[in-house]
Amino acid sequence: MIGAVIVLAAIGGRQANISGGGTAHERLMYWADGLGALFSQPIYLPTGLGEGWCVEQLGQVAHNSFIQAYVEFGLLGGGAFLAAFYLGVRMLERVGRGIDAPRWVIESRHYGFAVLVGYAMGCYSLSRNLVAPTYLALGIASVLLDKAAWKLPERFCVSGRWFVWFALFSVCGLVLMKLATQALGQAGV
Repeated sequence: MIGAVIVLAAIGGRQANISGGGTAHERLMYWADGLGALFSQPIYLPTGLGEGWCVEQLGQVAHNSFIQAYVEFGLLGGGAFLAAFYLGVRMLERVGRGIDAPRWVIESRHYGFAVLVGYAMGCYSLSRNLVAPTYLALGIASVLLDKAAWKLPERFCVSGRWFVWFALFSVCGLVLMKLATQALGQAGV
């Protein structure tokens, strides 16, 4: 991490300017405006403000796929988008250790894991919710998991308990994004 900061400082330019205005500040304002609008109309929390709301109302995408998913599709859609990445990463990490798999899947799970984590990191600063590459990254994880085991461990199977987990995960994800946006704003980004 220290090396990454040194490289960014040496390169300079837009990538190194993470405080005091500029692109980072503009993006933070889009996040705050979208989340503020969603929280100001609590009746829309479950389903969101509607697809395309960010472009129509803000004149821009949110520049954060996860926040845009929550703003436009609410707790249900935003939570599902976040959970797809979380569960994909979590389950790929367990392949070969708790999730049985053929040798080729165990050997290739690292590539699927890297694709999913890397793409999720990109989604944090770009709005890529409704484009094919997003679902390609999730699909790579899905194929590996499908080939990993005919029957997944009970904790990864859909059940009544899973819906409770999803509801809590969705709410926690939205609250954490709201708190992170506020903390970045108070830090002067």
